[in-house]
Amino acid sequence: MAIAAALENHSKASNLSLHSQRLSRQFERTAAQLAELQKARRFQETLALKDLLRILDMYDKKGETYTPSDDGFVFTEAEINQARQARIRQWRSNAASRYAAA
Repeated sequence: MAIAAALENHSKASNLSLHSQRLSRQFERTAAQLAELQKARRFQETLALKDLLRILDMYDKKGETYTPSDDGFVFTEAEINQARQARIRQWRSNAASRYAAA
């Protein structure tokens, strides 16, 4: 009986180890999938923000107001302002580089 109990305990430990390894691999795959989805979402958000900035520029040049949410954009005012400021700094940096090279 002691041998049977020992074999059963060993079998349970092996099964537990197998399940643990499977769960670990499943978690790693899920984490990798999440990282890929987040990367794709960030890329799409970057493209959408660039599109929004171009649209805002067009409306600013016309002297008209534009409400981004009307077209499904979900950026906050702070995000939009931050992107505009970053773009202005980039333009200034590019202009300064061109001026220095001339």
